[in-house]
Amino acid sequence: GEVVSVGDTFHSLRDPGVPLPPIITRITGLTDEDVAGQVFDEEGAAALLDRADIIIAHNASYDRPMTERLLGKKDKVWACSYRQIDWDALGFPVAKLEILATYHGFFFEAHRAGADVDAALHLLTFPHPESGLPYLDHLLKAAREKVCRVRAVDSPFESKDALKERGYRWDPQRRC
Repeated sequence: GEVVSVGDTFHSLRDPGVPLPPIITRITGLTDEDVAGQVFDEEGAAALLDRADIIIAHNASYDRPMTERLLGKKDKVWACSYRQIDWDALGFPVAKLEILATYHGFFFEAHRAGADVDAALHLLTFPHPESGLPYLDHLLKAAREKVCRVRAVDSPFESKDALKERGYRWDPQRRC
């Protein structure tokens, strides 16, 4: 559960072909000029992921579908430091990366992929004050647990709040 080294890094932008919505510029700081003419290096990203035994993201429910759509890497094992570490049980009532970073005494340029990755990695190196184990250890133990996916197919719309309360998430592709 300890980070012993950091290997190759990857960074690539992609021109979406349309102007960036103002909310994206506000959140990420990226401008139309930053992405103009940029082509995402799918080959470089795929090569890096091919070498990974596990892919860790702080919000895998966002990163995984996008990665699988862009690169077709559906055979990879993922771990989510947002959902698979019980931050509340560890004494942190909020699991947002920016808040956890602040709790642990560091700040970063949030919502930029490279900075988010660096911050998540840095956070995972911290030992929990009580157990002394790095958060990465907690995450890897959770990632090894067997899980199953239950879908609430054909549930009436009126049940959405009760389902959400029980941990269900909306799947836009399957519409369930």
